[in-house]
Formats: sequence, structure tokens, C-alpha cells
Amino acid sequence: MTDASKLAEEYGALAQRAGWGVQNDKLAANHLRSALVEKSDWTPEAADELLFLAREYGTFMLRNALALAAALEIEDGRAGY
Repeated sequence: MTDASKLAEEYGALAQRAGWGVQNDKLAANHLRSALVEKSDWTPEAADELLFLAREYGTFMLRNALALAAALEIEDGRAGY
């Protein structure tokens, strides 16, 4: 699966409810982390990693990584998520 638009909508709603872009970045990140765990069934460690990847690499790099992983048929990487 390479189309992440539905997930982006879901996570966008979670981010908005968490106050992303409105309140303190660290506070919003903590609220978003909690929402990812409670609403999207991520483990706390995986939610931390997901937030790290998004903030560290952004859409340009991650979109290309998604396309490459799909082309190489890598669904679950070595990190085990």
C-alpha cells in the first residue's frame, strides 16, 4: 500500500485535537503521542518513533522512502513495527 492519504486524514484529525501548531510544541507532541497510543493502537515506543521520523525527515524523504519500500516489497522493516 503506497497511498497514505486516509492515514494522513486520520492523523491530521488527531494532531488538530492534540493542539498541534496551536499550543506548545512539546505539549502538543505529548498529547499526539497519547492519541496515537489510545486511538490508533500504537505502542508508546512505536508512537515515539513515528513522531521522531515525521519531525526529523518530513514528507519529502518519507514519501520517497515509502515508494522505495513498496517497490522493494518491504512491508515490515527491520525495526519490527
